[in-house]
Amino acid sequence: MDTSLLVRHRAGRTIFGSFTFETESGVAKSYFTPSEVRKLERESKPDEGGIDFGFASGFGPS
Repeated sequence: MDTSLLVRHRAGRTIFGSFTFETESGVAKSYFTPSEVRKLERESKPDEGGIDFGFASGFGPS
């Protein structure tokens, strides 16, 4: 289950975005604004047996 928070710009009250994270672990999953998109990508690393956490970002309309 995920939790999403809506965020609003301080000066431009009509500009919104969102931040989503996994409720149980608290790990961030995505951040969307009108000018930026960031999504968490997870890759298993078989040689180390762990998980690599990293944000992939992009710009433009979400």
